[in-house]
Amino acid sequence: MGLDQGALSDDDLVRLMIDEPRLIRRPIVKIDDRLMIGASPKSMDAEKLT
Repeated sequence: MGLDQGALSDDDLVRLMIDEPRLIRRPIVKIDDRLMIGASPKSMDAEKLT
């Protein structure tokens, strides 16, 4: 999708999920300025995000 993670607000992310419902099945996890798209609990644990 070519998303610029630094340019997306929470409202932008919600709009993206409304426009592209497939993103809901592939969650977007935003922590500070980082986005993890399709993050699984295992990958989040590896990043010490859980």
